[in-house]
Amino acid sequence: MAVNEMSLKGQQSLKKPVLNMEGISKTFSSVTVLNNVRIELYPGEVHALMGENGAGKSTFMKILAGIHTPDDNGGKIYLKGQPILWKDPTDARNKRISVIHQELNLSPNLTISENILMGSTFPRNGLGMVKWNEVHERAQEVLDSMGSNLNPRQLVSTLSVAQQQMVEIARALSFNAEVLIMDEPTASLTDKEIKKLFEIIDDLKKQGVAIVYISHRMEEIFKISNRFTVLRDGEWIASGPIEETNPDHLVKLMVGRDLKDLFNRSKAFGAKNQRGVKPVLELKNVSDNTIVKNVSLKIYPGEIVGLAGLVGAGRTELVRAIFGLSELKSGEILVDGHSVRIKSAIDAIANRIAHVPESRKEQGLFLSMSVKENIIMAELKNTLKQELLVGSKQMKALTNILKT
Repeated sequence: MAVNEMSLKGQQSLKKPVLNMEGISKTFSSVTVLNNVRIELYPGEVHALMGENGAGKSTFMKILAGIHTPDDNGGKIYLKGQPILWKDPTDARNKRISVIHQELNLSPNLTISENILMGSTFPRNGLGMVKWNEVHERAQEVLDSMGSNLNPRQLVSTLSVAQQQMVEIARALSFNAEVLIMDEPTASLTDKEIKKLFEIIDDLKKQGVAIVYISHRMEEIFKISNRFTVLRDGEWIASGPIEETNPDHLVKLMVGRDLKDLFNRSKAFGAKNQRGVKPVLELKNVSDNTIVKNVSLKIYPGEIVGLAGLVGAGRTELVRAIFGLSELKSGEILVDGHSVRIKSAIDAIANRIAHVPESRKEQGLFLSMSVKENIIMAELKNTLKQELLVGSKQMKALTNILKT
């Protein structure tokens, strides 16, 4: 059966879509990121939106959420059969379209309650004062429905990334959505939290909510999805019932080639390590002042080593210790076989160690600065010497930031 025919068969038992998008195109600065893309969402189904990084999934969903608008004559959106175009995200939300973003979009200086109910009308007394007890109670109801033990009065800035993700999910659920977009919702969750999320998804399906689920985890896709749509290079490739495909087939649709062609690791790699090649990084009984205790590992050139563990296991703390962001209590770090002392990020960079932090926005980027300025931060010393196209006053400010 042709791929294009699969969606027709899958729709025979489903009458009217709650929402469909047809011929959606989007261009940014003459670069086309979406070209004639479509999707149909039915009540009570999970629709997996698949594609490689850069395939256009997030842009497509941002159009659905009212964050972006399609190009002129760049397609149509129908809500319950009626053509519609959101003015902004608030307009989409008022039409019961809710989004759980891949990038956390919370206000850290506000409480969990304020973040969950942000955008809704807060209860007030006769004097116009906010009834905070009622606000916290409403937020608590949403958290309880998720099985979360978070305190709604707690500031978001005190939460871990995984806990912030749960707040993001709670906020999306608080709007009683008819269409719910989940963009990589399990990326920072523990197995227990993922299990609870799937229970919530199952309840939402029974309530008739249409869910768009974006994930790279095949096991999740086949566990909870009813239908799928694949995008590649900003174009629609296929749609159909999930039972009529398999992981290999989906990957082939996503990348445009057979799965066997994806990985071509050298067979000699394993033997190379046995012939006396030194590890590029080695940890010997490393402990820090938090929860990392006596960790030892070796990483060889060209190798990827995965750090696995539940939230709170110490993965992030170990990486921060390697990069000099937390002080070592004991142990030794070796780079290319030589013992090194890393007391700061500057020491780590000098030893050619780079770090992509868990929270990109807060720890990895200067959001008020340009892409160029962010890129040169790691090479600021050389940049100053070369006097590149950055004002001296601004470079001095950047220098002071790096020193702190």
